[in-house]
Amino acid sequence: ESDQAFEWHALPMPQRPAWTASDKTDELEQRETDSFLDWRRRLALTEESVWSAQEEAGPSNVLTRAKVTPYEKNLEVWRQLWRVVERSDVLVQVVDARQPLFYYSKELHEYARTHYRGRTVARSEAAPAFPPPKAKGKKGKGGKAGKGSGMETERVPTEHVERVMLINKADYLTTAQRAVWADELKSQGLRFVWFSAKDEQDKLNAAERAERDGLPPPTYPAPAKVAGIDEMSDDVRLRSRAELMELLQNLAVTANKSQQRAMTKAEAEAEVEVEVEVNAADDAE
Repeated sequence: ESDQAFEWHALPMPQRPAWTASDKTDELEQRETDSFLDWRRRLALTEESVWSAQEEAGPSNVLTRAKVTPYEKNLEVWRQLWRVVERSDVLVQVVDARQPLFYYSKELHEYARTHYRGRTVARSEAAPAFPPPKAKGKKGKGGKAGKGSGMETERVPTEHVERVMLINKADYLTTAQRAVWADELKSQGLRFVWFSAKDEQDKLNAAERAERDGLPPPTYPAPAKVAGIDEMSDDVRLRSRAELMELLQNLAVTANKSQQRAMTKAEAEAEVEVEVEVNAADDAE
């Protein structure tokens, strides 16, 4: 049980504590440090339990003690990842086609699914005891209230980060093998794309040579026919570099549209809150 508990895909990913734009930098960094140290302590206990199990299994197992590298124990590495996820519309994990799920981090997949892309918008604090005279009529959109109107900025949750598994070295697999993998990946609800960096580089090189020698651009045969499989289906076909970029751009556009809808809703809510506060201030006068 201890050996299985230490399998890398079973280890939890350290997560960034909740935060808002009003947090002080030193306080937020301290919360991140405390949370990360707690993760490190739990990781150390897991390592010790695995080592104990190895010692009980015999001296030969002790020579290859399972341990996490210093790279994973570096807080700055995780801080970079947290911030990249928060600022991203699309998260792409590049994996090897020969065993896609072995290289795919489900922890990162879940982290991106449950953590939001946010944008800073205006939110109202409690109405001040003595609202400034110019607060009236300064409700505006997105916190355009006048100075001292009790507005603060806050990150508002929007849609989750889009997630894509980019399966490279797909040229190693046959169409039938890709079809089998496609069924498995779809059953797990994963979005995936087949790709071959080698094939695309070969095509670029061939096109450059043809242009240099004054020859027509090279052409490539259609995929071989396989009984019962649509070779042009997205489930099995290899995407070109241009198609891959178009797909990622479309996903980013879709993500931004959903984000704009969430932002519009958040701004409307902020506007209503300011309206209520201004009216309350008028009644108090």
